Amino acid sequence: MTPPADSAGASSEGAAPRPNPELFSGSLIWWVEAPTSAQYYIQAILEGYEGFGYYQTLLAHAGEDEDGAPYALARITSTESVREDMARLLAGLGEECGLRLPDAAPDIAPDHQPEAG
Repeated sequence: MTPPADSAGASSEGAAPRPNPELFSGSLIWWVEAPTSAQYYIQAILEGYEGFGYYQTLLAHAGEDEDGAPYALARITSTESVREDMARLLAGLGEECGLRLPDAAPDIAPDHQPEAG
């Protein structure tokens, strides 16, 4: 897997940053930075709401927060119809367990699939 070129969302060709969340092929893609220790919790919350959103880790150790705790880069795939509800849930998860939403999408294709490994 190719890690993000830069966390601000600018592409390697110098194009404008993509928004977060972003629409892609009828889905709404939310890019998130999740504390490694909270990934399974976040995934379980989303699985508790059938059809609400699907969590997928793309980069297990994308970096460390200001306290040195590791975080992962992940994507949540949902739909436009639940945008406001998802925004509220993600804000709550940010307060509860430190989930963060970058201002822009990373330099990774919205449909990128990480290599099994």
